[in-house]
Amino acid sequence: MLFGSMPLIPFPNKNGSTSNVKDIIRRVIFSDESYLKTSNYNYYSIKDTDTPDSLSQKFYDTPNYHWIIILYNNAFDPFYTFPLSQQNLDEFINKKYEGQSLFISPTDSTEPFFSATPNWEPADVITAAFFDDQGAEQFKNEELFARVKVVDNLNSRLQLDKPYGNFKVGDRIARRKDVVDTLRATVRRAVDGRYAMHHFENEGQVLNALATPPDSNDVQYPLNSSNADGNTVQWSDTLLYNYIYNESSTYVVSNEEYEEKVNNNKRQIRIPDSRVVDEIFKEYKDIVRL
Repeated sequence: MLFGSMPLIPFPNKNGSTSNVKDIIRRVIFSDESYLKTSNYNYYSIKDTDTPDSLSQKFYDTPNYHWIIILYNNAFDPFYTFPLSQQNLDEFINKKYEGQSLFISPTDSTEPFFSATPNWEPADVITAAFFDDQGAEQFKNEELFARVKVVDNLNSRLQLDKPYGNFKVGDRIARRKDVVDTLRATVRRAVDGRYAMHHFENEGQVLNALATPPDSNDVQYPLNSSNADGNTVQWSDTLLYNYIYNESSTYVVSNEEYEEKVNNNKRQIRIPDSRVVDEIFKEYKDIVRL
C-alpha cells in the first residue's frame, strides 16, 4: 500500500535502455496542523512484543496500515526508530560498546590528552609497550591489542573495538601505524565500554565534564576559570578528573543507562485515530502521484 501508489519514473539501464520503476525516494509528511491536532491521534506506549504490523492489526483490524503508523511518527527507519526489545537492546549495547573505554593521558603527565598532538584517530591499532632490561622499547603485539573505534577528545577517552586481551591502569599504550610511530599514552582508567561514563548529569541537566561539581545553586565553574572564592579551577577540581582518578560515580550516566533511556523515550508514539486512517490513505495517494 505504501509503494503501490507511487508513480513510475524512467530509470537508465547500463545498456542504454530505460525501465519504468517506482519512485521509492518520494516522501510524504504530515502537516503541522494535522500532526498537532490532538483529536487525530492517541498516545500509546509500545511493548516489547509490538511491531508496526501488530499495532496496525490491533487498532485498525488489518496489518496493512503499518506504514501509516511509521510515517505519522517520522519513523523512516522502523528497526531503530521504534524501541528495541530488552534482548535486542542488550545485543545493540554490547555491539556498540564491545571493547574497553580507556581514559588516557600523555605518558609524562596526568593532564587530559586532548591538548597533545599528534592525536589518536579512529581505526588506529594499539598495543601495550614496555622497556626491557636494556632500555629498548618492546611491544605486546601478539597478546594485547585492539582497534580504536571512537576518539573522544573532550573526555580524553579511546573507545576500543575488536579487543584481544584487556588493558589495565598504568599500561603504556602505543599506536602501531608503522615501525617509526611514536604516539604513546598512559592508561589512567580502563572500564568495560558498556558501563563506562557517557556523560555527567544532575536532575536531567547535562553537566560540563571539565568543570567543578555543581554547587548548592547548581552552578559549575569551568576549568581555568575563577570559582566563587576567586581561585582558579584546576584539572583536579573537575568532574572528569574525579571520575578518572578517584573512580567517582557521582553524576555519572553510563553508556548502558544512556542507551536504555534513549530506547525508553521511543516507547510513547502517536497512533492515528481509526476514523481518520482511510482519509490519510486517500490523501496520501493523491499527493504522492503529483
